[in-house]
Amino acid sequence: MNNINQCHGPIRFGPDDIEGSPIRWAFHVWSWAVLFALFLALELWVDPLAASLVLCCKLGWRDVLAAIRLRRHPAQALGQAMSMYCLALGCFKVALAGMIVASAVIVGESLFGVPAQLERFLAGFVLLTCGLIFGETMIWFAADRSCRHGIRGWLDGTLYENLLERKRALTCRGTHNRLSWLLPLGTLLLSLTWLPAPIAAVAMLMKGNPGGLFAGVVFTAFWMITVRPTRAAMRNLARSPAECWGAEFEP
Repeated sequence: MNNINQCHGPIRFGPDDIEGSPIRWAFHVWSWAVLFALFLALELWVDPLAASLVLCCKLGWRDVLAAIRLRRHPAQALGQAMSMYCLALGCFKVALAGMIVASAVIVGESLFGVPAQLERFLAGFVLLTCGLIFGETMIWFAADRSCRHGIRGWLDGTLYENLLERKRALTCRGTHNRLSWLLPLGTLLLSLTWLPAPIAAVAMLMKGNPGGLFAGVVFTAFWMITVRPTRAAMRNLARSPAECWGAEFEP
């Protein structure tokens, strides 16, 4: 953590640094208005699927850009861990948006009498599945790196404030740690991914198949190994941005 202060000096946060300021929210409203106009244009004159993809990418572009910048963070281990957390957050946003937008397009077309098209649902389902799989994978790698290097994670919306200013290092100074729900979500998804295998193995064993015992033990052990880093990272979350980013925090 001291590498950050050595390279950039101590980062001080004052009382005027408030997450979600009116200026930031005004920018978000303006950008969403432009995006909604583009969405309507693509929906009416191009293709609803293209409109859906544009809207989904809007939700995750900041996280991807932040992840790229954090790979070059002065504290390498911290930068890599937080970079993967950002990628996971972006994946979950795109996954959720893909399903919502695809459902909205299907419902909207049905209201106007347009025949239902299977590819609309498939596009949303693919975005949802890929987003969840990539997201839980990134959370596992980030949690594993955090545990290996003793990083107490903290991630909030103030990370994006200097996103386009390459001369300024990215850091957090907000009040709500998004990892407090991102890590439990990743643990839940990892459990849903691997737990069906030991359950199926137990069912095989109950039917008299001895191979179920070996498979049940192997997959249960693999599940426990998989969720171990995420559970450890949850127990070791930072209580303030300073504990993660190595900065001096002044509330």
